[in-house]
Amino acid sequence: MLSLILLASTSFAQDCDARALSKAVSDASPVSVATAFADLADCDSNRARRTAPAAFGRMLWGDRTVGALTAAIGLGESELVRDWIGQLRSDDRSSAVAALGAACAGNENVAQFLTESHEILGEKFWSERWYRSLSECRFDAVQELLSSAVEESSGDRDRFLGVLEVYARNLGPQAVEKITALLEATEDEELAVYLVKTYGDAAQVGSAGGQNQEATAASVEDIERLAPQFSLRTLKQAQTTLLGLGAEEQAQGIVGTHFGAKRWEDGRLHYGLVAVETARCKDGKKTKIGVHSGTLSEPGQRFPVEVQAAAEEAVKAGWALELSEKCKVDQELEVFVSDTPLSGGEELEQWTAAQLETLEDRVAKKRYDTAEEQPVMLD
Repeated sequence: MLSLILLASTSFAQDCDARALSKAVSDASPVSVATAFADLADCDSNRARRTAPAAFGRMLWGDRTVGALTAAIGLGESELVRDWIGQLRSDDRSSAVAALGAACAGNENVAQFLTESHEILGEKFWSERWYRSLSECRFDAVQELLSSAVEESSGDRDRFLGVLEVYARNLGPQAVEKITALLEATEDEELAVYLVKTYGDAAQVGSAGGQNQEATAASVEDIERLAPQFSLRTLKQAQTTLLGLGAEEQAQGIVGTHFGAKRWEDGRLHYGLVAVETARCKDGKKTKIGVHSGTLSEPGQRFPVEVQAAAEEAVKAGWALELSEKCKVDQELEVFVSDTPLSGGEELEQWTAAQLETLEDRVAKKRYDTAEEQPVMLD
């Protein structure tokens, strides 16, 4: 047993030859020096500290470099790391900061390095996008920094939107309440669209660690609750966000939720509908016009623009349009649909009267007006 322990100790000593590792750092190429330095830091922190300036003076950024960065931070060489990153080209600097952000998960030394960098770099922390590294860095100090940054950057739209995304991804369920409060307070459609999109960040959609179900449930609930106050553009983003969250049923019904107060007794949404059929009979010498008025009904699954796009074919299938057939001429059909669903009979009457008034100047030998009792159906 003793011999086994001695063999293991000897093997460890051979694996951790500080002098050899120091020489490896000195001899390494600019590409491989990062790996050599990280190995030395694992073996002998004092030697690693002494070689750090020379190693970083030769080191190039690459996929393996993050190990050297975190090792140096762990050795207390934060200033050296910060200066080295600061001298990189902008694209390499972004990659290095992002790699540190990924390494921050569970590494309090890196979290402290990043929060200190915020204090030391000042404006550069934002302009050089160091803050992007904080998405996965879930420590109290980092979350306090992000919460303050959301409040303080509200006057700078670009910074605010960037910080908000990082804040949402970091705080997850805790960020949903803030996103909702901002949505309730804003009248800015562009901001509202972005805020709704940010629910997906709070739920960690697409995250390697998996979607956060608590944030997902809270986001879906708040989107549905706020849907009636959204503009149609914001509502479209809400539908996209719900689909991303995996809430397919809620996404399908979000238009009905938005227009919920306008549902009729049958539980459906009804649009005002006027169809004008023109038949130029007898080689155009005798023109007849058929004006059909009523409603187009759908279950609350289509945006108004989609309803309008489907209206003509639905009218042809739902109402009897026979003037052109009787005259044996090609059908000329115009379809008018209200911009949004109508709340009931009175609003329908007003809308229909307004449409019919615009048709009074139409010249025709005969005009047939039909108030259709059955709505055109879209399912």
